[in-house]
Amino acid sequence: MGENIRKINKNCYQLLKTYFIPVFEKRLDEQISFINACSSIFRKHQNKISKNLANKNLENIVRELILLQTDFSTHIDNCYSQLEQKNFDVIFQDFITHFDSYASTYIVKEITLLQGKSRFHPQKEDSILIRGSKRLKKSGYYFSKLPRKISNSFRTLFKKKKKPTKRWRHKAPIRNMAYYYFYGAMLSDLNALIKDIFLSINSTNLSIWESLSGVNKRFIDLAIANNFEEWEAVDFNFFIEKFDKFSEKLEAQKIDLSKYLDNAFEKIEPRYFTAIDKVGTLELPKSKYGDATIKRQNRKLKKDYNSALEGWNNTLFTLYEDWRLDLDLYHLVFNVIDVYYEQKKEYNKKVNENLLPQLAKIEYFFNEQINKIQEYKGKGVKAFNQLLLSEKALIEKELAKNNIPVTTNILLEQNFPKMVGQIELEIENQVQGMKKNRALTGLVKFDRSITDSDFSNISPHELINFESLPSLLKVSQKVKARLLQKINTLVQEIGELDSIADYNLATAIENSTTPDYKLAKGKEIAEDGLKRALARTIDIKEELIKSEEVFSLELGEGLLGFVNKIISFTNTENIFKLKLVITKAKAINKAKAVRKETIAYIKNLIPLIVKSSKTGLGYLSERYEWFKKFIGLSSGASKISTEISDYLAATEEAITRLPYVYQRLFKNDTATDSILVETREEEIAKLKLAFDNWSLNRYVPTVIIGEKGSGNSSVVNSFLKRHNEKIPVKTFIVSHQITNREEYFQFFSDAFPENTFSDQEGLIAFLNDYPQKMIIRMEDIQNMFLRKVGGFVGIKYFVELMSKTNKKHFWICTCTLYAWNYLDKAFEISDYFGYTIKLGNLTSQKIADIILKRHKMSGYNIYYKPDPLVISEKKLAKMEEEDSQGYLKDNYFSFLNKFTGSNISLALIFWLRSTEEIIGDTINISTLRNLNFSFLNALSTKKIFLLHALLIHDGLTQERYAQILNQGRETVRQEFTLLYDDGLIISKNDHYFINPLLYSQIVLLLKSKNLIY
Repeated sequence: MGENIRKINKNCYQLLKTYFIPVFEKRLDEQISFINACSSIFRKHQNKISKNLANKNLENIVRELILLQTDFSTHIDNCYSQLEQKNFDVIFQDFITHFDSYASTYIVKEITLLQGKSRFHPQKEDSILIRGSKRLKKSGYYFSKLPRKISNSFRTLFKKKKKPTKRWRHKAPIRNMAYYYFYGAMLSDLNALIKDIFLSINSTNLSIWESLSGVNKRFIDLAIANNFEEWEAVDFNFFIEKFDKFSEKLEAQKIDLSKYLDNAFEKIEPRYFTAIDKVGTLELPKSKYGDATIKRQNRKLKKDYNSALEGWNNTLFTLYEDWRLDLDLYHLVFNVIDVYYEQKKEYNKKVNENLLPQLAKIEYFFNEQINKIQEYKGKGVKAFNQLLLSEKALIEKELAKNNIPVTTNILLEQNFPKMVGQIELEIENQVQGMKKNRALTGLVKFDRSITDSDFSNISPHELINFESLPSLLKVSQKVKARLLQKINTLVQEIGELDSIADYNLATAIENSTTPDYKLAKGKEIAEDGLKRALARTIDIKEELIKSEEVFSLELGEGLLGFVNKIISFTNTENIFKLKLVITKAKAINKAKAVRKETIAYIKNLIPLIVKSSKTGLGYLSERYEWFKKFIGLSSGASKISTEISDYLAATEEAITRLPYVYQRLFKNDTATDSILVETREEEIAKLKLAFDNWSLNRYVPTVIIGEKGSGNSSVVNSFLKRHNEKIPVKTFIVSHQITNREEYFQFFSDAFPENTFSDQEGLIAFLNDYPQKMIIRMEDIQNMFLRKVGGFVGIKYFVELMSKTNKKHFWICTCTLYAWNYLDKAFEISDYFGYTIKLGNLTSQKIADIILKRHKMSGYNIYYKPDPLVISEKKLAKMEEEDSQGYLKDNYFSFLNKFTGSNISLALIFWLRSTEEIIGDTINISTLRNLNFSFLNALSTKKIFLLHALLIHDGLTQERYAQILNQGRETVRQEFTLLYDDGLIISKNDHYFINPLLYSQIVLLLKSKNLIY
């Protein structure tokens, strides 16, 4: 039995060594792998950075450092993306399972053992009570064995064999004792390994983190100074060797785990054997190893382990979170530096390659003219004047009509303020791309376990947006304003060069008529004037070069302040300080707002009640009448009011008054700018779904439906750019009405010039036999019909063609909303399409974003003027300037969105029309509510039908409208002329369209007449 007991302790030791210790070894192996991967990342980027250092290529170094931060972030995310929440039962599952199996299978619940002599004789370590008890026990044992001794005496007398004296026995609950010592007590002692392991992991992580931060800071110093000579190089090999030593240290710690186990076991094992000798005797009751005790011990053990695991996992998680935040911040810093140098280089390139050569042409021109004057050898006044006249003609031809307009246009096209805006947008996008929250703690060395309450969620967005980004945006706004002012000045000065030269030559000619005229004097006047023009040209060149300093130095200083502020956030202490400031600021602002609101409410409550009771009904009546006039349903006006007539006439003039830079930002072609375009994610997703289903040979001809100018084409452009790389795209625009077979087949014959089509079957066969699959993009299919008898041939042929070639080609069509509604009602066209995607309304915020992104590039400020019909001056007076402008802005865009029906093109036009005046670098935006459209209600039925036809067909010629009415052209000419003169329609290439400025109101009118829905 003793041998079995000896096996128990040895087998338990093997279980601990085989299944418990490997858990810690595995964790150390994971950390070694983590360190080795960090070393590999350093090695990977070391080679590229070293090459670029040798070439002094700062831009490539910065971009490589961006990738370095990205690789480390990815590595950390892959290894420790979230807080580990595995508990004792999960982590040590193998050990628990094998120990339970061994104990229940091989260890009996209880064994009976003979009591040793020391159980009867007092020992040194015994207490006084135990000693006394043992003496009594010894006496009891003596008296219990007395009958056997007497019996043996007689057996000896009669020469019989003695019977052995029976020793007292005791029962040992051996299974529970194994649990108690080799599971509970042993694991309690080994609990310290958790702290040791995590301390090693945290210290190595912290050292790698600090090393990387040191490298980053050194390179930031280089990037800011841009001075390779005075910069002390970074020794990457030092860090790599340092990381290798960490791995060696952890390997040694793995070996020490077994030693730790041996030492712990050597302490527990004697206690186990001593307990076996004593258990079940008066020295050690069996109840100490009862089931209830073992369960209590197990619960405590789990609690202690889970507490340690949770605390140290919290510490490790906050370390990684803090590290990841640092990586995000350095990623942002290097991106700021990268985009700055990139834009600075682009600025320099634009000046040197685009502008200076143009100014050199003007400079050369003036030098040539000066040389001609200087080299003139003639003596006659007439001949000299003839030379001057020819030079004046050259100034008109070469400068005024060629070089100067070209130069000013090129200067404006460089859009230097937009380059500052690019940097702003890049920074804002980087900030938005950062994780919303990070869990941080105040620990510096991460050398103790922490609870959930010891760390806080920090928002990097809030930190950066509270102070750092606004400060930078103030600087960039000033830089944009200065660049804009500089450009406007240079445009004006360039535009004056021809006048300077021409005026001085004219003066020289005029001077020849004076009595005391001398040829030398005339040459001097002409030469001096041309030299002044030349000097002005050289000054313009110098000013243009100096404008780079505005960009690089002033913006650079603002970016440097931003970078330093961001780097300060890598110190967690600064983050917590700023968070406290933000919290206090929020509390103060909230208290102020509540106090102001309460005071205002109390002060205004009684007057408002009185005022409301007196004017309420009158106000409602006034607003009702105003709304009727606004949507054109009031019968009060019989002709176009002077106000609206002046408004229409002044629109183009108002837009022309705006700076050229501003006009360009709001032209339709800017919608293709990847920064300015507004994406419609939901519609693009539907189009992608249709495309995917087409790839599965399903029936998916697709049509994008929306009002003209609402973004049909932009949705298709965005889809093709994002999701199509392999399949060729064929784009057709139906630019004129197709009403019969001949026009239909001519359209496709023009689309495929190598073929001539005369029947539908041949066209279908041609497309189905086409060598490759295509995406066929049909723009403006509303032009494939004419609302007359027999006018639907084109559209019906087309949907048949589309249906029978769907498997071969993916059809994407666009159609205006009201034409689609008419066609669907006329012959249920939607049945021919697998996907009908209607563009939804945009929010007011989306409209604001689209417009303000464009405006932001201009460098101008905005001032919103209040609408007296809606907002009282008293209400605005109670607001701070910033709050009132925010309120007016929201009010303006809310109305603009409703006014234009979420039509982007109309919104852009009305924004330009809302620009009332420009004062300095501020554009005043006025209200749109003061327009009276009641004149629309006075339109005759004929005019309304004409407007309806123009809306349905997206424009018509007079001949096409005459065909709709089955009348002669002369009959309808008068309606077109009257509407054109009134400004309700506009003309382009003999086609007439609804005036965009009245589009929304005409749509409302036609809806009120039940002509559209």
